[in-house]
Order: sequence, then C-alpha cells, then structure tokens
Amino acid sequence: MGSEHAAILGHVAGRRLRRITRVAGMVTLVAGVSARAAVELTHITPPPQPPLAVVRDSLGAVREAFNAAVHRPRLVMMLSPT
Repeated sequence: MGSEHAAILGHVAGRRLRRITRVAGMVTLVAGVSARAAVELTHITPPPQPPLAVVRDSLGAVREAFNAAVHRPRLVMMLSPT
C-alpha cells in the first residue's frame, strides 16, 4: 500500500509540475510578444504630429525645433536606459 501511495503522489506532483511549466511558458511567451509589440509601436505618432526622433550627438536640432514652436505647448522628454 505504501508504494502505491508514493506512486500516486509522484504522478500528481508530475502533473502539477507540467502544468506549472506550461503556465510559465505561456506567461513568458505573452510577455515576449508584448515587449516586442511595445518596441514596434512606440515610434507611431498621430497624424498632425511629426515622427519621433532619436538624438544621439548634438542637441542643436532639438533646440531649433523647440524654439520654432514659441506659441504652442512644448514638452521635452529625455530618456536614458540606465
């Protein structure tokens, strides 16, 4: 009776482990797809707005664009990966 009980417990534990592994895999897949979509969709802007730009070296172009829109609301956002 003891070995049957251990076999049943082992079978149940194995099923739980497979279920947990499947769920973790699905969560990882959904997170990966969501992250990829976020990266792909972040450059899209509404029609009247000019496309987003990445400034790497000089802020001269940013200063010109900022100063050109004197009578409109302006926002400068600086992001860093660190």
